[in-house]
Amino acid sequence: MLGYLHHSLHLEEVVRENQVVVAVGETGSGKTTQLTQYLHEDGYTTNGIVGCTQPRRVAAMSVAKRVSEEMETELGDLVGYAIRFEDVTGPSTVIKCATSVEPEWLAELGPMFFSVKDSDTVGIWA
Repeated sequence: MLGYLHHSLHLEEVVRENQVVVAVGETGSGKTTQLTQYLHEDGYTTNGIVGCTQPRRVAAMSVAKRVSEEMETELGDLVGYAIRFEDVTGPSTVIKCATSVEPEWLAELGPMFFSVKDSDTVGIWA
């Protein structure tokens, strides 16, 4: 887990004790790719999915591809993406990247990431 590996025990406690957590880190530190996997591994996808929003379609697609490769699963299986006119997810999807959040999607979600481009932060809603 890139930059978050050594913070995982503290992060686990923070996520469980707070409704909203904002993770701030350098570009490439793993805020998007690693935290989604961490939440999955910690059981947050047992009763829902982890959502990750991205500001652009290409970003949502590339993040999903990267995470699926790291998890050694086919894109659209455990990890997928949903962008305008294209939904590459399936019944087994537990991590879903998207450019926006549709109302019906909210019912499926467990923790959720909102990527804020300008400040390069990611919020975790647990």
